[in-house]
Amino acid sequence: MTELQNPEGFREKQSDWIVFVQRGGNDLTSLSIRGVMLMVATIGLYRFWFVSDLRRFFWSRTLVDDSPLEYTGRGLELFIGFLIAVAILLPLGLGLFGLSLISQTAAIIGNIAYFVILLFLGQYALFRARRYRLNRTTWRGLRLHLTGSAWKYAFMSMGWSILTVLTLGLAWPWASASLERFRVNHTWYGNLRFSSDAKWSDIIKPFMVIWVVLVLPFFAIIVLGMVASLQSELAGESAIIPGSLAAMIPLLIPFLVFVPFFGVLVYPWYKAVIMRTYFSKIKAGTASLTASFSTGLFYKVWFKTILVTIAASIFLGILGGIVYFFLGSLFSTNLVQDQTFLTVSGVVAYVIWIAVSYVITITIYHFGIWHYAGNSMVIINPGCIEEVQAGSKETVGGINEGFADALDVGGGFEIGL
Repeated sequence: MTELQNPEGFREKQSDWIVFVQRGGNDLTSLSIRGVMLMVATIGLYRFWFVSDLRRFFWSRTLVDDSPLEYTGRGLELFIGFLIAVAILLPLGLGLFGLSLISQTAAIIGNIAYFVILLFLGQYALFRARRYRLNRTTWRGLRLHLTGSAWKYAFMSMGWSILTVLTLGLAWPWASASLERFRVNHTWYGNLRFSSDAKWSDIIKPFMVIWVVLVLPFFAIIVLGMVASLQSELAGESAIIPGSLAAMIPLLIPFLVFVPFFGVLVYPWYKAVIMRTYFSKIKAGTASLTASFSTGLFYKVWFKTILVTIAASIFLGILGGIVYFFLGSLFSTNLVQDQTFLTVSGVVAYVIWIAVSYVITITIYHFGIWHYAGNSMVIINPGCIEEVQAGSKETVGGINEGFADALDVGGGFEIGL
């Protein structure tokens, strides 16, 4: 395969397909502001139509070999699917609640069962939501679709979750790679099947960094704290650990405060490495995908989102203070000190902050990741894709994503594939 070197230093492969994502610009900002305002006006009900508009926008800006993706989902079918999912899940919740009224033991059993069932159904719902999004995605007139059993995926995910907890998180690379293979290996474009050879060894290094930096200190300090507490109860008896070391344990506990700070610093690097690795493991026939986006781009999007959110919060705080003092001077002092007025003002301020934050998250973070990651992708040896014919004609309904939205596991605002 011939490679050309252009003046800017980028390598171009004559027979490969380039993925190109156009910038969102003012169009995305206007769409996000309008959608968020309608969500607030409808107490959140507009989110089904809003997320459909966002997906159409993201898809239409994504070109593969100069042909855009197309999203054909509709907000109404998502809304109807959500209502059906709620109607199915509501009796389950009421039944387990009724069980908790029988006795204290029944209440404990009911709460545990409710948690386990919701965790299981959450994974089931995520797989079905992915099936819906793929089924509503077309390119050059052919549709993507997802096969495989959502129940099997949920059982696999639950099993891996239990093993991950029992191993203090160490089983996660095996779990992640296994579930990634299952998702990709059941993905089709027309009659062309995707495949992934992702392995735990591909992601073990970035995972171990996360585990050592975030997970290990947390468990170590918790264990040391428990040991220190037990040792204090065994005063006068044989010490579990030396007294000098025991005296230092309370000083280590405040370091838990720094764990989220380390997470903020490490997360963009970790996300970039995992995404780049998994994308580069995807194949379809003789075609393969490469992703070369840098970690620096993720840091750029990540910290830009944080800084703009902080700046917007400061601005809203100052604006809220000005409005408060203006109302205090315009009306009686008793009004601005009234508890009801303060409560309503607090709720309004919180809703405004959430709305502004969501606009920032969509326009800077979500589309920023989509833009940078998409523009780094190249499809190598794409000849087999040009020979693809229509595949499954199965049409899945909005209830596939309705479960995810009803269970609040990322279905409603999940934009990507």
